[in-house]
Amino acid sequence: MLWVRRIMALVLAFLLFVILNVSIVAERSVSAATSKDIYVETLRNADTYTFIRTDIPKALLSDLKGLNQSNDVQNILKDIGVSDQEILNTLDRLSLHLRVQEKVENSLKNITDFLTMETDSFEVTIFDPKSLSREVSKETNTLIRNSDLRTVVLRKVIAPNIATIDKKELPLNITITNEEILEISEHVITQKWLYEELEKAVHSIVPYLFGISQTFSVSVKLDDRVDMFSQRLKEILHNKDIDQPILDQISASAIPVLIQNQNNIPNKIRFTEDDAKLLISQSLSEQWIEKTIDDLLTQITDYLVGRSESFDIKMRISPIKQDLLFNLEKSIKQRTHSYLQNIPQCRENILADTNYTYTNKLPECLPGNPVIKSRIESEIVTRVESIMEPMVATVSHSIPDEISFTETDLRLLDSSGIIPRTRNIIINGWTFSDRDLEDFFSERNDRQTYDQILSTRSVIKNSSTFTDKDLRGKNGYTKSSGISNYSDLENIRQLANKTKTFKTLLFLPVILFAILIALLGGGTWRSRASWGLLAIAVSSAITWIIWTYILPPYIYETLSKVINDEFLRISETELRDFPTTTSILSSHINLIATLIIDSLSNQIASLALYLFSLSTLIILILGTTHIYFNRAKLQQKRGK
Repeated sequence: MLWVRRIMALVLAFLLFVILNVSIVAERSVSAATSKDIYVETLRNADTYTFIRTDIPKALLSDLKGLNQSNDVQNILKDIGVSDQEILNTLDRLSLHLRVQEKVENSLKNITDFLTMETDSFEVTIFDPKSLSREVSKETNTLIRNSDLRTVVLRKVIAPNIATIDKKELPLNITITNEEILEISEHVITQKWLYEELEKAVHSIVPYLFGISQTFSVSVKLDDRVDMFSQRLKEILHNKDIDQPILDQISASAIPVLIQNQNNIPNKIRFTEDDAKLLISQSLSEQWIEKTIDDLLTQITDYLVGRSESFDIKMRISPIKQDLLFNLEKSIKQRTHSYLQNIPQCRENILADTNYTYTNKLPECLPGNPVIKSRIESEIVTRVESIMEPMVATVSHSIPDEISFTETDLRLLDSSGIIPRTRNIIINGWTFSDRDLEDFFSERNDRQTYDQILSTRSVIKNSSTFTDKDLRGKNGYTKSSGISNYSDLENIRQLANKTKTFKTLLFLPVILFAILIALLGGGTWRSRASWGLLAIAVSSAITWIIWTYILPPYIYETLSKVINDEFLRISETELRDFPTTTSILSSHINLIATLIIDSLSNQIASLALYLFSLSTLIILILGTTHIYFNRAKLQQKRGK
């Protein structure tokens, strides 16, 4: 019967091996799952935070470039001088500023304490919207300050709008080229001023995008730019030959009068348009030109920059009219005298016409007789002077005392309306609000992008924290968390708490089987103890060997295949546009899984080794004690 009992003990020893494995795996798994530190340590050992700060942004940046086939974003960043590395450095600094590692580790501990019923509530701060907004604004402004954004603004924004002006004329036919307007823009839009305005814009827009503010309004005031604009415009116009447009304007009024009122003047000494223009230019004094130009430029620039609501340029001609009339008389006399001085003597066979009193013709020749010649010259001069006097009076009356040019005339020249729009921007500044943002996307039939912005704002605003109330469904998170009934979660918490408290009871079956093996395997208490302890020692030793050398590699391979297959499925469906990111995520999840398996297998092997060592030590102690007492008994018998 003894051998039958011992065979049964061996069968139970095999079952003990199975139960011991199950008990160790279950106890170690419960310990790991309810531990506050295993998750933190695993993420640290996997260098997850460095992975999130460096590898993920690199992969996302690469995938986003692939999505943007036209490379618009990439080209803009390249134009303003922002490299990929600068963007990555910015994201890295943001991660450090927001203390991502600290928040994740605290969150893991809070959730673990809640699930194991050490606390009745929890609150996980995913991020602080205000802090996030503040840091994003700060880092964005750092990128702006280190970029060449001013050049891009001038080349991509200012220059195309200037091109639409297409050399529009200012009052009195004064022109200003696109290049000159761009030069003024470069003078007015300094890097310091532009970056200060952009920083204010960033501080207004970013809080809106993060849901902190419900609206935003960016206002760019040009008050302090007006004097610079006005001064530079005057400098450019002063450097132009601006007296020529003034001369042209006066000529346009005076020349027709001069031409039309010389019908009675002999053809030989009449004025041409060029003669008249020269006559007018000789009548303009340098002092008059300088004062007129200064008044003209002052009125134009004051109107353009909004210092005056309207302008009425009055170019007073009366101060130069007397000079013009004097020069007119003088010129006619000189032309008459010059003509008479150069008339040839008539030939003998040609009879000279000696009557020029009532005709508007001049002789082709003069007789050789000095008396007759002198008389004819005198008659011609007298007639010309008699004609000249009423002509000068008519010209004086016909030429206006002043020439006016108002904003009404300017609007007629500016059919595109660029001047009033420019004035409005200079006077009132430029404003862009959340309403303008909506209109911007509506005009481009891109409502989807605008809806995505609103959706992102809502997610950021409502997802900054996660609490047990959200888990209970009071804040609408029940469906997304996958928990259809909060009582299920309470059952999980109760189970987690009980398994944590009574996890050592998992070894009760091991103890019971060891006792059965002891009772069946031995007849005395010593042999029974040896059978029970030896069964535990052998099972523990085999368990240690299996979990140290055999199972981990197999589990690694199996789990890795499952993870890779799942990520392959995801990459072909939901994340097909992000292959690089999906690939490195798969690789890192594999690393985390490997570390978890490695940690758990080490704990299982360590506990098995501990049980083996303890059982072996007890066997050795019992054996040593047995030998010691047997020797003592033997010595007693010999002594008797």
